[in-house]
Amino acid sequence: PAQLLDGVEVLGLYFSASWCAPCVETTPLLASAYASLRSRGKGLELLLVPQDRSEAAFDEYRGRMPWPSLTLGGQLPAALMGHYQVTSLPALVLLDKSGALISTDGVRLLRRHARAFPWSCVPPPQTPHLHPLYERLLRTAPVDPGQAHDLPRYLPLDFLSQPAAATSLAE
Repeated sequence: PAQLLDGVEVLGLYFSASWCAPCVETTPLLASAYASLRSRGKGLELLLVPQDRSEAAFDEYRGRMPWPSLTLGGQLPAALMGHYQVTSLPALVLLDKSGALISTDGVRLLRRHARAFPWSCVPPPQTPHLHPLYERLLRTAPVDPGQAHDLPRYLPLDFLSQPAAATSLAE
């Protein structure tokens, strides 16, 4: 229902199943983080996308979650898995309020970086590089090494030569 998304800043699609041991371990941790953010008035809503095989197992597993769920069966769960390229369970796909993808690794993001909620999908600004050799390294054309006095002086190393004898620190 549309009322579910009122005031939601981030929507999480939680792909999980009762037969999946990592899912069973992850669900209480996710529920704790979910309850913590919701109690602080954050606009997070999770939606279970069930991958269960039986209605009884789904109903029992669904009872452990404080968030709503899609109905079991049908083509929507499989279509969502394909659209977001979910290949393993559990998976939490986070979307912003416009539907743009924030992360496909939402479990890690929610557990480790909950304080930064709502997460932004804006890339960080590019920092200009002021080092004079940086421009030369990026060139695809032949590189002009510049004046000899501009480059540091290095001693050539011969990595193939072996020492005549090995010495210890005590000697």
